[in-house]
Amino acid sequence: MTITQKRINHLRCLYEEHIRLTKDKVSDDEFRGVMLGLDMVIDLTESIKEFEADIKKIRGKGSRSWWHV
Repeated sequence: MTITQKRINHLRCLYEEHIRLTKDKVSDDEFRGVMLGLDMVIDLTESIKEFEADIKKIRGKGSRSWWHV
């Protein structure tokens, strides 16, 4: 697990604990939406790392001409 994934998981735990402790009236839909968003960020991070690793293997370690963002 990458440091980013660990931090996102930590954020997820903090969000869940905050709702539990404050007894905030968060709808089930809102709660699921936040959790889904956090899952999507983790998936995005994994996908970026996989594509970067593949491109480095194909092009060589020093080339970054593919980087646009």
